[in-house]
Amino acid sequence: MNQARVHLWYGAKFGKDFPAFKRIEDGIDHYLISCTRLGVEVSGGGLYAPDNLDDMWHGRLRMNPLNVQPILFDRKCEQYRQRWPSLRVEPEASIDAPG
Repeated sequence: MNQARVHLWYGAKFGKDFPAFKRIEDGIDHYLISCTRLGVEVSGGGLYAPDNLDDMWHGRLRMNPLNVQPILFDRKCEQYRQRWPSLRVEPEASIDAPG
């Protein structure tokens, strides 16, 4: 995904404007589901995981508090659960603060 251009099309496609991202981490920070907010630096192998890896390892899907979009979140969770039925969707109360 070319994150430098997301702000140009995201609003028209999803109905919510996004800021222009200045860093790769800005784009990752806005991913819809918290446990997917991961980035690996190809050249050095560094890991960027602002929510740590706990939810990913335990199959928990939480809405990202920086990108609260319940309809898109539910749709994406359903897609993930079709592929990986053991995933669990956490209640909306989990969006209050990153864990």
